[in-house]
Amino acid sequence: MKNAESVIEPRNLVGLFQGQKRGAEFASLIVKREAKELRKTSKVDGSRRPWETVYVVQRVLVCIGAIYEKSVNRQRAREALNPEAVEAFRAQPLPFGDWIEGTPFIQHKGKVYLRAQQLRYLSYEYRDDAGNVLTKEQVEPFKTEKAPNKAQGVENPVEVRAYTVENIKAVQMRGQKYIVA
Repeated sequence: MKNAESVIEPRNLVGLFQGQKRGAEFASLIVKREAKELRKTSKVDGSRRPWETVYVVQRVLVCIGAIYEKSVNRQRAREALNPEAVEAFRAQPLPFGDWIEGTPFIQHKGKVYLRAQQLRYLSYEYRDDAGNVLTKEQVEPFKTEKAPNKAQGVENPVEVRAYTVENIKAVQMRGQKYIVA
């Protein structure tokens, strides 16, 4: 059976999760955001980036509603040679904003974010202002190195992201596809 598809406004995305039952659920998101991780100048030769604005279009598999602290502790136990000796990880409070009661959303300075555990990228591409796909070779000299997450004490950290609702272009979950427009 093909997934049903419907259009939803970004401001109504929160309503999909209002009163969500306890527990986590899987979804795929299509997100388009400005690639702020790209430098304006090349780290290779110092030349200026030929594109004014670069966007990342990514399709990601996420777990919505997962409890971060429990996820990290499960990962620590998986990686430990002696799981009984693993000290429990304690999550810090939200780094910004406030939870919207009964949802996996955060509100901060007038913006709303979906907080989810990112499991993996299903697809990932960079695009220029005109929508042209950029190759890995074109983008690589402008990428900044991401610092590893050492706070969790694991080799394969649990990746949690806060996706700005305005950047979410589609959500697929519960057998339904929602086009966010």
